[in-house]
Order: sequence, then structure tokens, then C-alpha cells
Amino acid sequence: MPRTLVELKAEIPFDKWKLDDEVVKQAQLYDEAGDGWAEAVSKRDQAKQVLEQLEAELAHAFRNESMEKITEARVTEHVARHPDYVQQYRLYLNYKRESDEWLVLKEAFAQRCTMIREEVNLHTTGYWGSGVDSGMIESYKSKYRNRNNEE
Repeated sequence: MPRTLVELKAEIPFDKWKLDDEVVKQAQLYDEAGDGWAEAVSKRDQAKQVLEQLEAELAHAFRNESMEKITEARVTEHVARHPDYVQQYRLYLNYKRESDEWLVLKEAFAQRCTMIREEVNLHTTGYWGSGVDSGMIESYKSKYRNRNNEE
């Protein structure tokens, strides 16, 4: 089941001491936020289509019911005050707000990716300590040599 907006928002902060784990899960988080945004945009667009259809139907009915000449301003006013239109417009606005929130979350995860990259650079250059330990580098080189010799 897809995670909610609130659940994904909780994933924005990351642990700068576990960057390897954060890098691995970053793509999945961005993908989930993108999927949530796409779903929210779809709901928003459907609500807008229903709203436009309702607006056209209400305007048409109002014009046909009237025996006198009606201005477009009166038609617009009638439609805007109709309870069904007001209800559908509120639904559309809720879906619009939700899609905007998902877009902001998606952009936050893009920013998170940049921040993780910058943290990796800081660690590599030794900002948080002495940098990459030369003993550790030699250990990795040794493991790599041993693995290649075994193959």
C-alpha cells in the first residue's frame, strides 16, 4: 500500500552518519513522492473536469429556464451560487491543495538528494573528521586484490 504524504514527510531528514543507507533509499523515496504527486494531479484534473461539466450543465439549464434575456454575468453568478457547483468547487480546491503538497514533497526529495550528495562530499574532504582514512583505503584495496586473485 502506498505511503501517505505525512509518512513520506517523516523521511525527509536523513542521518549523515549512515549516508550509504540514505543513498540507497533516496531513489525509492523520490519515486514514491512522484507517484503520490501523479495520483493527486489525476484526482485534481478529474475534479476539474467534473466541475467544468457541471458548470456547463447549470449554465445551460439556467438559460433554458429563463424567459427573459440573461447576461453572461447573471449566468456566471447563478452557477457560482448553485450548491452542487459550490460543493464540487470545494472538492476541486481540496484536490488542488493536495496535489500542490505532493509537488512540494517531490521537490523536497530532490533537494534531499542534493543534500546527501553534499554530505558525502563533506565526509570525503574530511569536514566531519580526518577525511577518508588511508588505512581503510588500503584495506579495501587489499580486499579487491584478494578477490581478483581468487577469480
